[in-house]
Amino acid sequence: MKKETYSVEVIGFGQTELMALASVFELSSRRVPKFVKHEAASVPDIFLVDADDAGAIKRLGERNASGSVPAILIGASNQGTAWPVLPRPIRWMKLFQAFDAAVGPAAAQEKPAAGPSPSAEKVAVAAPVAGTAGKPSRDWVLVVDDNQT
Repeated sequence: MKKETYSVEVIGFGQTELMALASVFELSSRRVPKFVKHEAASVPDIFLVDADDAGAIKRLGERNASGSVPAILIGASNQGTAWPVLPRPIRWMKLFQAFDAAVGPAAAQEKPAAGPSPSAEKVAVAAPVAGTAGKPSRDWVLVVDDNQT
């Protein structure tokens, strides 16, 4: 069973970015799965690390010596690790996509089992005609745009 809330341990970052990340966690409260800032001394579900801070990379190595907890790095490079890197400035939608990818195949569980993958441009699905009641007799049209907002 997939979790609804994942904890994210934030390592490094300056005050300005920490404020931006607080907003990211606030936005996350409106979606499933939710990503919350890790507060306990236990192991988090994900690490979010300032890749441009050598101390933060060292701390990640200490906290995640086994490499069993996924990490997402923010900065110019992955500092020789295999973890994914997102560039600065932090973009909340890209960060959510990275979080979703880090916690597993959530997107694969929500996709239909058969049929071709829809393009990012437009997809047509069944819909009822306006003003009709009961079972729809016509097709719905759902327009899906690649604009992430």
